[in-house]
Parts: sequence; structure tokens; C-alpha cells
Amino acid sequence: DELFSRGGLGGFEDFFQGQSRTRFQSNLELTLLEVARGCRKAIVMPGTGPMEINIPPGLEHGDAIEVPVDRMTTIHLRVRVRPSSLFKRSGVNLHAKIDVPVHIALAGGEIAVPTLDGRSTLRIPSGTSSHSKLRIAGAGIRRGAELGAIYYEVRICLSKLKNHTREKIAKII
Repeated sequence: DELFSRGGLGGFEDFFQGQSRTRFQSNLELTLLEVARGCRKAIVMPGTGPMEINIPPGLEHGDAIEVPVDRMTTIHLRVRVRPSSLFKRSGVNLHAKIDVPVHIALAGGEIAVPTLDGRSTLRIPSGTSSHSKLRIAGAGIRRGAELGAIYYEVRICLSKLKNHTREKIAKII
């Protein structure tokens, strides 16, 4: 009777109360793609040996992950997200700048744009002006039930025009 009267572990939690817990701290550097989609990451900490941890999607720079190793050991990881050369992050949304040839901006069309999963096609409406923002919904970062978008800021580009196209546009204008 007395063995089980002290709690769910039959009093064994008293055994651990006098012992100090070990807590390791370290930084964990991740890419934007790793935090956007989530991943498994191999880490090695002193005294714990190699282990794989689950990285949930949607983490932000500065977030912390607590990884229990055993009953007495915890690893505290501070997330650092490497800057992306293509995207700037704002919560679950991503932002990028894209160059659009003037003839596509005037007449409309499609261009290939970078995404987290490679490339996608973005429809450019006719009459698009420089600094317009176009979006691909659902292509951003997932955090819980929320899924962000990628917003593309248009930069009209004249240098991609061939000479005969420049001449035709000059006649129209």
C-alpha cells in the first residue's frame, strides 16, 4: 500500500529529486528550406553521442528547441536561420524581387520564378508596372495550420529586349 501511495511512479520520483539535471546549450544553424518544410537533423553533443532530432516546420531565427535526451539530460538548441540569397522572410510569407521584360509587363505573359521547391510559373497581367506585387498562395512557410505565400516585387527590365523588339516598342510609344 505504501509503495504506491506516493504518486504514479511508486515514489521513485524522490530518487531523482536530489540529483541535478544536465542541460546542454548550443546553436543550430538551419537553411530557409529546412525551417520552411521541417526536417530531421543529426547533432552530436558532448556526452550524448550522435542523435537525430525532428525540426518542425515554421521555426524562426531565435526560436528554441528543447530536446530531452534522457530523464536527467536536456539539450537546449537556439535556432539560427541562414540568410537566403533569394527570399526575405516575414512570418510565414516570403518576399522576392523579379525582373520582368518590358514587353511581358505591357502585353502580359508568364515567367519562371524561384520557389522553395525549385521553380514555378507566375502569370504577369498585362499593364503590370514596376514595384507591383504578385503572389503565389500556399508557396511560403508552414507554421501549424498556417501556410504562407511568396510575394514577388516586379522590376521592369529593359536589358532583356532584343534590338528589333526595342524598336517596335519605341514606335508604339
